[in-house]
Amino acid sequence: EQRLDAAAALAARPRFEAPQAPRGNLGPRRGVTWLHVPVAIEPDAPPTWALRLQYSMLHDVQVHVFDSAGHPVHQARLGALIPFAEREQQTRALSTLLHLPRGQRYDVLLRVDTPTAMLLPMALLQPAALGVEESREQALQGLMSGLWLFMILYSLVNWLHRRETLFLAYATALISSWLFSQAVYGTGPQYLWPHSSWLTANLSALAPLFMVLANVHFFVGALDMRLHEPRAARLMVGFSVLAGGVACLFMLDLLPYRVAAVCSMVLVVVHLGVVFPVTVRRIRGGDRAAIYLLAGATIYTAGVGLLIALLRGLVPVGFWSLHGAQFSFAAEMVCWLMVLGSRLEHVRLAADEFLLDHLGGGF
Repeated sequence: EQRLDAAAALAARPRFEAPQAPRGNLGPRRGVTWLHVPVAIEPDAPPTWALRLQYSMLHDVQVHVFDSAGHPVHQARLGALIPFAEREQQTRALSTLLHLPRGQRYDVLLRVDTPTAMLLPMALLQPAALGVEESREQALQGLMSGLWLFMILYSLVNWLHRRETLFLAYATALISSWLFSQAVYGTGPQYLWPHSSWLTANLSALAPLFMVLANVHFFVGALDMRLHEPRAARLMVGFSVLAGGVACLFMLDLLPYRVAAVCSMVLVVVHLGVVFPVTVRRIRGGDRAAIYLLAGATIYTAGVGLLIALLRGLVPVGFWSLHGAQFSFAAEMVCWLMVLGSRLEHVRLAADEFLLDHLGGGF
């Protein structure tokens, strides 16, 4: 209820309770949450430590450290609302350096205020260990970004060459999912928009809306829904219009983050609910490309399901729960590449048959 300052929170230590939740995951919570972490520094331990919060989407985190006598020894403000260029520590994760003399006990209090899920995988690390952790995540995100950028370039070149809207829809879906990953894993503010706190704080809710927009046009085109499933096609277009409207209202600050995030998740789920039965019917009709589309949509749905479970506080925070959705998006996009290849092959065969028929008629 935002009634406590740090001193009052310290005095309220007897009221703190261990959370009955999966490890590192408090799920969605309204208002402010205080966390109390008692720390003891051994006599032979180094005095400098990095307090790290792995989930970089938390909007506002205030860190207060008190010694055993109740005197403040450290304060810091972290979170997505602070532009990366202005942060105390230039790390992808949210972090602050603590200088804690050896052989003493401390109370670390964190005040967390965020509209996102409260994912709080927290650790006290040596600065060198934090550097190793950061470099591993940077390497992973570099590899994933390389894959995404290759597929984006491939789709844009084909769109410019063939003027097929299917390639443009594919490129838009790729860009949206890539930007979502850049925001969630903290590399976007680090490299792409270091001076913008708005993008850091809001892109994770905005990008899925653009993903729905692009996905709708890709599915409608790849499954030829306007010809074979006109009612489903109209319903899908309605979802895209709704996603575009929510995105515009959110960008104009007429919708709060929580509403936009819920709308994006609901639209992701419902548009997939329309796609699955249509895809199965197309497979039964002998459409080979629909097999790849079904495989991609299934993998994508599994990733979305894991992400929803994580954000609802149902699973512990770990490497696979944090990165599972990203891996599933990448696998889906690879399946979509096979859909595009199958469509191109279909067009080529149709052109060959057309030429053979006309040449045969001429002879």
